[in-house]
Amino acid sequence: MCYSLGMKPEPRIQNGPVVVRTPAQWAAMTSPVRLEIVECLRCLGPSAVPIVAQALARPADGLYHHFRLLERAGLLEQAGFERVGKHTQAIYRLVGTEIVLDYEFHSLRNAARMRAVASSAARAAERGLSEAIRAGGLLGPGPRRDFGVQILAARLTEPEVKQVRRLFRSVRAIIDRGLQRRSGRSYGMFYAMWPTPEVGPESATTRTRTGRRARMGSKAGSDTGAKSSGGPEAAAKSEGDGRAGWRSRSASKRPGANR
Repeated sequence: MCYSLGMKPEPRIQNGPVVVRTPAQWAAMTSPVRLEIVECLRCLGPSAVPIVAQALARPADGLYHHFRLLERAGLLEQAGFERVGKHTQAIYRLVGTEIVLDYEFHSLRNAARMRAVASSAARAAERGLSEAIRAGGLLGPGPRRDFGVQILAARLTEPEVKQVRRLFRSVRAIIDRGLQRRSGRSYGMFYAMWPTPEVGPESATTRTRTGRRARMGSKAGSDTGAKSSGGPEAAAKSEGDGRAGWRSRSASKRPGANR
């Protein structure tokens, strides 16, 4: 909804989160720049492109294209216009309170798109960290520390995983309270949690034994193949069929392979 020139945007009654479902919406979210724009508008509220550019330390001319893509995808909308000198500029806002990705965790649907969004979020965090380090003035260890990077791994029980999620929600609540505040310093944050492959003495022993069996089986198979009635041609055909079967099984596991 647009308003006449010179009118400030009216506060929007939020309709809850916007769910990313369409290909255009997924494509709009697979860009670090557009992820930064979305979070910046969530923090600043309705804003013009030059204001967002200033907050992101990016040139405004390079953001208009991204705003148009987000608007066409239905994730942003024009909230009105404001006059700056002899020019007018559009004011944009998020369509909902936040953007939620439509990802079914029990299946591989949209898995490739989800990986692309996660990669974009990590790249956006990398840019923010790099800019903070380059700007200097960071506070080191101590009660006023304002910068930190850690990669952690541990075995957690299900109650402990739930506790970690509760702590994440508590941090998110603190961040959300800061959205309405105009005092204090601006901070960026990126967090992620994922299950890692099982690594330990038992799995290492299993891999070693499996490797030995595979090598022994390969040697025995070559000897048997040379002496079998089918000869080398039969062994080659069997090997080729095995490769074809592996390709078909892999293709069936890829998202969208059956489409």
